[in-house]
Amino acid sequence: MDGRRIALIVAGDQYEHEGLRRLSAPMADAEALGRALGDPQIGEFDVHVLHNEPSHILQARIEDFFSESRSDDVLLLHFSCHGLKSESGDLFFAARNTRPNRLGSTAISADFVQRCMRQSRSRCIVLLLDCCYGGAFAQGVTVRASGDVNVLDSFPAGKQGGGRGRAVITASNAMEYAFEDDTLADDHSQRPSVFTAALVEGLTTGEADRDEDGWVSLNELYDYVFERVRERNPHQTPSRDVEMQGEMYLARSRRRRIRALPLPADLEAARTAPDMYTRLGAVSEIRARLNGDNIEAAAGAHTALTDTARTDIRFVAEPAQAALREAAIQPAPTALHFGQVAQGSPAPHQTIQLLGPPIARAATPHASDDWIRLNETIDGIDISIDTARVGTLHGTVDVKGPAGRTLVTIDVEVVPPPSEPAPPPRSGPRASQSPAPLPTPRPQPGEAAAPRQSPPSVTPPGAQTPLAADGAQTGSATPPGNGDTTSAGPHHATAPATRRTRTSTSTSIVHIFWALIPLLSVGFLAPVPFAHAAIRLRDRKLWLAVGVYLIAFWLTSLSLVEGSGGLPYVVFLGVVTVHALRLRRRVFPDPPASSSPTGR
Repeated sequence: MDGRRIALIVAGDQYEHEGLRRLSAPMADAEALGRALGDPQIGEFDVHVLHNEPSHILQARIEDFFSESRSDDVLLLHFSCHGLKSESGDLFFAARNTRPNRLGSTAISADFVQRCMRQSRSRCIVLLLDCCYGGAFAQGVTVRASGDVNVLDSFPAGKQGGGRGRAVITASNAMEYAFEDDTLADDHSQRPSVFTAALVEGLTTGEADRDEDGWVSLNELYDYVFERVRERNPHQTPSRDVEMQGEMYLARSRRRRIRALPLPADLEAARTAPDMYTRLGAVSEIRARLNGDNIEAAAGAHTALTDTARTDIRFVAEPAQAALREAAIQPAPTALHFGQVAQGSPAPHQTIQLLGPPIARAATPHASDDWIRLNETIDGIDISIDTARVGTLHGTVDVKGPAGRTLVTIDVEVVPPPSEPAPPPRSGPRASQSPAPLPTPRPQPGEAAAPRQSPPSVTPPGAQTPLAADGAQTGSATPPGNGDTTSAGPHHATAPATRRTRTSTSTSIVHIFWALIPLLSVGFLAPVPFAHAAIRLRDRKLWLAVGVYLIAFWLTSLSLVEGSGGLPYVVFLGVVTVHALRLRRRVFPDPPASSSPTGR
């Protein structure tokens, strides 16, 4: 793969002409195929998607796509749209502005695509056609069962020249639909997404790699797609026309071919010897091969131990079963909980580690749904979530290898993005400022200046109106409707805070009693808090503490019974209680402090 790998995906699901019904699959198929082809671990293509573009834009981009290529480039063109045929039987691909009675000027002709492919310098061209076909006729003409047109005939072989190779793979070969009164008729149940879904599945899972050589060839991909499409829809038959020198590899495969090496002759003879002690010794030798670094030798040992565990007597079969359990695939953790994630937010990531010997780590993951993204790293399997779809999602990752298979469950709740809070009402300058003073008239000559009157003050709600010296209220304006009702506000606001305080205090007391279980039970229930913490925190080290404290309780109790003194027992109770009190804050973290509402 010295040259460039470029993919152009043309998807059309919305059309201006009412006679072309809207398709639901093309855009989803384009995104799924684009992810698979663009994945550096799978296709490593430089992917470009054209979605619902008019015909002149599509023609320009398709011509540039083929004209700007080099001889060692790999080009892949994918159509997911309506396929139409003219009265003469020529094949056209519908664009957003396509008019069924003006196909020559508003649609993409197969002849145009064929000329671009023929003039391209690339020696490796792949054309994938996933189209819903129909016949196109003049407006007002009603024709049914207008005859077939073979899709592959629109891209005849033998015209490439120069030793170039090209391949055409179609979702269906025969086009038997027609238009009635300028609308699509003969609407069969075939869905274009079946074809592209099979393509994506074969590439992403590696199931299309039939010979398990780590590469998906074009012929392998077609064979896989053919079987999957016929399995899901017997009425749809994919077709192909491949004219290419040598094999073309379209993508890498995540499948790992591990050929099991048979046991050495002397070890196989010991495994099947009549003497059971000889067979038991052979199991020990095979167990060492199973845990070794040679994966192929380990795979052969796994096969031999499986046969021994199934057919031999219990005395020999049980050690073989124990060896197989040690080499089983051990993902950690076995379940991933992503919690609540906002729609459209960056994809959250978690890692699954594969534990055990090399044969257990030589496993390949497969996601059950397309919203689960997998990426194999040095540390394990990186799991990320596509946050585009709202809802509670449940899925699995199937981890398979020569040592068996296991499932890792995944769940996430994708919630709508939080709406922005409404801005608080802005108080205008008139509400925050005192009324402007009235203009004071200038005194006329000979008149005494009138004393300046101050504007009436506004008493805030709930405030007491000041009294004058004679006991009367001063001239102030109190807004109507704002009597003394606000005085009860603080009392009502403190009630929820009081209840929260009581609940928090009660919960804290319960948590303290939890930590004092070893002391209150005089050591008999000392491991209980640590076992509960190990389950809740999923901490394996705490199970070690449970075992240590069980042994310590037994030893100190024994010394107490034998009369050796009670000091070790008292020290044991003190250590366990202090440990439980410190562990309490991990098991029961303090809730975040929330601000209590205040009165106005």
